[in-house]
Amino acid sequence: MRVAFHLHSYTGPRGRPLVRLLRPECAGLLLIALLSAGCGEVESQGERPVGTTADTLVEAVSDADLEPGSWHERSFVFISADPDSVVALPWSFHTRQIGEREVRQRDAWLGVDGAWGLLASEPDTGRVRDDAARILPGRSLRIRVGAGDAVAALTFRTGEEEIEALPGLLLAEWTGSPREVVRFHRSRIGLGSNELEGFLMDLSVRGEPGDDWTGDWLFVHGGDFLQAAFRELPRTPAADSGPRPYQGWTRIAVRNRQWPGVELEWAEVRSFEQARRDIPVRWALRSQDGELTGDLHSVGQHLSTGEGEGPLLPVNALFQIEGEIRHLGDTVGVVGILRHRQP
Repeated sequence: MRVAFHLHSYTGPRGRPLVRLLRPECAGLLLIALLSAGCGEVESQGERPVGTTADTLVEAVSDADLEPGSWHERSFVFISADPDSVVALPWSFHTRQIGEREVRQRDAWLGVDGAWGLLASEPDTGRVRDDAARILPGRSLRIRVGAGDAVAALTFRTGEEEIEALPGLLLAEWTGSPREVVRFHRSRIGLGSNELEGFLMDLSVRGEPGDDWTGDWLFVHGGDFLQAAFRELPRTPAADSGPRPYQGWTRIAVRNRQWPGVELEWAEVRSFEQARRDIPVRWALRSQDGELTGDLHSVGQHLSTGEGEGPLLPVNALFQIEGEIRHLGDTVGVVGILRHRQP
């Protein structure tokens, strides 16, 4: 998908020129603006039949004797530091093994003050690799690695325009689980010599054959004092109407903690008519021990539907969220991103 940038001239949903989202010495640039609606196709590396999505590629490389195998999903989520003018840049890289083939999906979005656009969506297929967790670049979504194959930069490029997300200082890391790895970084995004400071979550999740659960996740920050991530756990159908089980990771006042039991309740929903489903727009968070609580609400969303056989269609959503997190007497205003999926 090719994107047209509106440099210098874009005014965000709250009436702020985008140039003001940058540091004062950067005024003259625009950070990117929200994408034009009409876009052409962009080719990506690997084999990609025209007009396909990752789901249709799964069907194309499968047959009656092959079931979907293991999968890996890695998400990088940048959120700017200024809570009054939020710029969000989520990236998603998903790989699934089907027999001797891999189906890969690369996506990137841009959110500015609650308004959203899709930067790129690049599916393709290729041969199974020994290290499927190692993400591969696409046509417009590029990756630069550093020492130890650590991701040093993520780049979206179209024509002569380029935006780059740079994971910086590592603030916290949880690597003990074979299923997921979570990292928080100081970060910045840049266009040329102009930069916007913020925080970045790097979430890597693995799934085994027969395990199709990806679940929702959210990442919020309250400046230097608090960064937090939560990932939804599998649940039984009987539990669908109640609070959702999550696990969490927090860095609060430079102290790191993992939370094995957290509940996230849909405190308010609205109808998403295109998918004929209800989607959440307000959430209540609580740890099992009651030490961590919070209230969050949506201030903007990017909604899309997938293909389905029945009347209810799959939902893929990104919400920009605001609210507060409470911990041991401290109440912290937070901003962040929540990814929501309904299969």
